[in-house]
This record gives sequence, C-alpha cells and structure tokens, in this order.
Amino acid sequence: MMSLEEILIDIQPFSDGLKKWCTDHPDFTKALKIIYPAKFISMGMVVVTYPPHYPNDKVIGFYTYHYAMRKPKFKQDFIVYLGKKDNNFVLYTRQNLVPHNSYIKDIKEFFDAYGRDGNYLRAHHVTFEEIPDEGKPRALQALNLGDRIKSAGGFRELDAKSLIKANQDLRTLREKDSIDPIWRKIHSAHN
Repeated sequence: MMSLEEILIDIQPFSDGLKKWCTDHPDFTKALKIIYPAKFISMGMVVVTYPPHYPNDKVIGFYTYHYAMRKPKFKQDFIVYLGKKDNNFVLYTRQNLVPHNSYIKDIKEFFDAYGRDGNYLRAHHVTFEEIPDEGKPRALQALNLGDRIKSAGGFRELDAKSLIKANQDLRTLREKDSIDPIWRKIHSAHN
C-alpha cells in the first residue's frame, strides 16, 4: 500500500526522475509543501523555464495554495534540474521542516542565483492574477477546496482503507488515461 506522501508525489506532474529522487531522498520529499495537505493544496501544475544566466539548468516552478494561513496565499517553490538532467535536483523553498543541505536550499538563494536582471521577480508569493491563464481554473478549484476544508473544521488524515481506495482510483484513472487536464505541464516564461 502506498502512503499518503507517496500518492501526493505520484499525482504531481513531475518527471519519473524527479519522482525517483523523492523516493531516494526522503528529506527532499519532507521539504515539499505539497505533502502537507493540512496546510497546502497542490495545484497540480508546473511552470518550466530556462534561466538566461544558467542556460544549462531547467527550472520547475510548482504552485501550492496555503489555505491554512489567516490570510491564505498562493506560493511557488522551485526545483532546478541541474544541467537539465533528470537525476540531479535542488529544491528552493522557505520550508524549515528539514535541515537545508546541498539539494534543499532557502528560496533566497534561488533569487540570488537565478533572479538576476529581474528574472522570477515576485514569483514566490503570487496573486491569482499572476498565475498563468492555463492555471487559473485550477487556482479557483484550490480556493474553493481550501474554503471547504476550513469550513469542515480542517483536513482529516486518511485511514488505511481510504488510502487503498485513493491508490486504486489513481490506477483506474491512469489506465483509462483520463486524468484531468489540470495535471499537464504548463510551459511559460517567467521574465
């Protein structure tokens, strides 16, 4: 049986290499906001960019909605594919749940390295209007889901039976190739 963390990683629009990295580096996974559904809703979308100052790197911006805050907000953290390779990653986040190391770094380091010349300006905390148009329907879903979770008294942990059902439902969707188009990757420039 898959854990909730494994399911949450599995449904992300991440490459197979990044999913394997998450499995092989549990501290990396623990630093991802998307595995904390009691605070964050994954928007199931990524924005792929190629930074001008590091043309050999590939930047994946992934969005979450931090609904558990007093004033909820959309957030974007970044995973850099070093050398555009699907086997060497660095996560840039503000999460402090695990110690930072060579592949988990503070978001400020991302902006220091990749944000020169105004690149990625205002890209960490974004407004609804700053979300790419393709992602706005998903952002609305996240807003509504966050409101429903809060009005229901918070997020309820899943029991083993519910995890098994979620895993079976995910497999069924994949077999039918009917996963909602919100899971597709959104390519956009962030300049």
